[in-house]
Amino acid sequence: MGDYSKSELLPGIFFAAFLAGACGMGGYYLPGAMHGAGSPLSGDILRGKWAPKFEKAFGDALPVGTQSRDGWGLAEYEAFGQGRKGVVVGREGWLYTAEEFSCPVDAEDNLKQNLSYIADKVKGFTAKNIRTIVALIPAKARALPEHLNGAALPGCRRDLYQNARNTLLQQGVPVADVLGAMQSQIARDDLYLKTDTHWTQEGARVAAKQVAAAAHTFNNLDLPPGTFESEPTAAGKRDGDLARYLPGAGVAPEPFKAWKTSATVSVAGTGSMQDLLGDAPAPAVTLVGTSYSANPSWNFDGFLKEALKSDVLNMAEEGQGPLVVMDKYLAGNGIKDSPPKLLVWEIPERYLVMPHGVAPQ
Repeated sequence: MGDYSKSELLPGIFFAAFLAGACGMGGYYLPGAMHGAGSPLSGDILRGKWAPKFEKAFGDALPVGTQSRDGWGLAEYEAFGQGRKGVVVGREGWLYTAEEFSCPVDAEDNLKQNLSYIADKVKGFTAKNIRTIVALIPAKARALPEHLNGAALPGCRRDLYQNARNTLLQQGVPVADVLGAMQSQIARDDLYLKTDTHWTQEGARVAAKQVAAAAHTFNNLDLPPGTFESEPTAAGKRDGDLARYLPGAGVAPEPFKAWKTSATVSVAGTGSMQDLLGDAPAPAVTLVGTSYSANPSWNFDGFLKEALKSDVLNMAEEGQGPLVVMDKYLAGNGIKDSPPKLLVWEIPERYLVMPHGVAPQ
């Protein structure tokens, strides 16, 4: 079978068995599926690369397309512990985004350009007397590698976190060591959701404390004081964003511990855009970032308020890369009309080797 590894061949072998069954069970619909999938190369069949095309075409041809596709997904997951493109299946139900295991085209050039962009923006903020802290969020696969089932980070990502952090530090960019803080935790499984790309609220809280520790090293920061307290709320459940890559596998919603942060004394600002338009002054801390910051499910801005003991204006956005969100923030009037004293820039490490304008999967 040439130079193909066993792991490469398993999906192809499984597909061959499925194809044989399809001839008997769905022979009426098989010609249409073959036509829709196109002519494959033998190597593509063996490595399972043609299977997704056939799967979709066969499912579309059947009267019960959704059920058939879910059945295929369930069978592949149970037989080989594999999901659809977009997910890497670990041990005991742990799922990882496939983005963390890929090397995009021009990854090295992307990294250089992105780090240069970050350093350039921070230099500009410093010139305007705005202190900046980059909250570099480690990939889930880096923070919790013990749950991987033989998968390994590729060359472009193997030492990405530490190399990127060191490069930025050498250029005068303060970077909170979120990875180091996470690695020091005893209950590290609580830092990320099993079936989701994102961290848990506990992971967000660890990061917020690390950002605050970095902020305390600044001289004369003088943030407006406030007192915030985080209290647990009713536990809930969350459908992980990676579960969609395992159709039909019956991945259950994941128990989710939630906290809510509230001000316990009067503070300047409420952390909303309304402050920029009303009488209340805008908070002296601004948070820019991705869904790790924008999604209220993680309460990252709340934990920042508590750790910094000051209010936070959350300008993060979901569905955008961290550099694009910064572009939009700089293009707005907020930073011009009410520049913060402290800017917290949340950046997931996996974006560093991607093109500037990339959006998450």
